[in-house]
Amino acid sequence: MEFEFSADVLRSKSFVFYDDFNSGFIVNDTLMIEVGIFVIKNVYENEQYWTVRKIDKNPDTKNPLFHEMFMRSFANIDLNYVPLLEKVCLQYPYFLVSQEKRSRKFTECAFTVLGLVLYFLNTKQVKDMDDEACDHLKKLWEEVKIFGFDLSWLESDVKSALNLKNYTQKMANLRKAKERVDDLEIRTKKLQTELERAKKDLVKAEDGFEERNLDDILGYGRSNPLMKFNNG
Repeated sequence: MEFEFSADVLRSKSFVFYDDFNSGFIVNDTLMIEVGIFVIKNVYENEQYWTVRKIDKNPDTKNPLFHEMFMRSFANIDLNYVPLLEKVCLQYPYFLVSQEKRSRKFTECAFTVLGLVLYFLNTKQVKDMDDEACDHLKKLWEEVKIFGFDLSWLESDVKSALNLKNYTQKMANLRKAKERVDDLEIRTKKLQTELERAKKDLVKAEDGFEERNLDDILGYGRSNPLMKFNNG
């Protein structure tokens, strides 16, 4: 089993309840429990960061303690980026750990650039990805990698966005090509229908028709094979 203990927990937690003790725990009147303890250091206790002594928690706010610590530690970061950065840091704590030995100014720059990337991806639409937007994202991506973050989880999203360069124009070209193909297919089907109708008309026209030279003399006795007809 695994438990996490924190200074924020007012009551102590129990590893195993007394009623759960059975022969599997006590052998020959001897109880043996092996416990592994891991201490997770809060990077905000580092001298590089501000610490929070007392915070009035708002139960309606997500992670109020973390939000307050983040805001105090990185007061110069654009407020538009803060919710995105907090979400990422809560999901990937190593973002904070990787900056533990950096100066606060350096870390603020690092999170500001990361915030720019996140904000870009969170606000831009597919139709916005023209040459200028793609070049801007590419520069931001090259800059944020300088700060030593592990960005493997974000790389595919950035590449996908960059692949949308001039997507609107490409979509227009694709739509135009599809319309041309559809038009040709309709015309082809129409011509095919007309061809079938023309073939039927040809069969009817050929039925009982005897081809003759228009300069021939009409003559007589053609129906009687015993008569010799002289065209001259």
